[in-house]
Amino acid sequence: MGSAMPLAALTVMLWLLWSDSIRKRTASFPVYALRAGLYLTAVAVLLFNLTSRPDAFIYGGRTAAIVAVVVGLLGALLFARKAVMVRRPR
Repeated sequence: MGSAMPLAALTVMLWLLWSDSIRKRTASFPVYALRAGLYLTAVAVLLFNLTSRPDAFIYGGRTAAIVAVVVGLLGALLFARKAVMVRRPR
């Protein structure tokens, strides 16, 4: 596995954060909830792989996976916060 999976997950997560930051319109509640769920799923998969197969991460893969987990948790919190803000009546 090496570092390919954590780097791919990190790339997709950062791209979603970036694309959301330049969008002028706010998305709907289900979109933000889905994104938060996807981030948490990616974090769960990465943590599962880190704990069940620690020897599979070579050449900095463990560091990339830890960085991806941190970005995933922060992204999930951000999208959950945005989902609550969209859902809240004004």
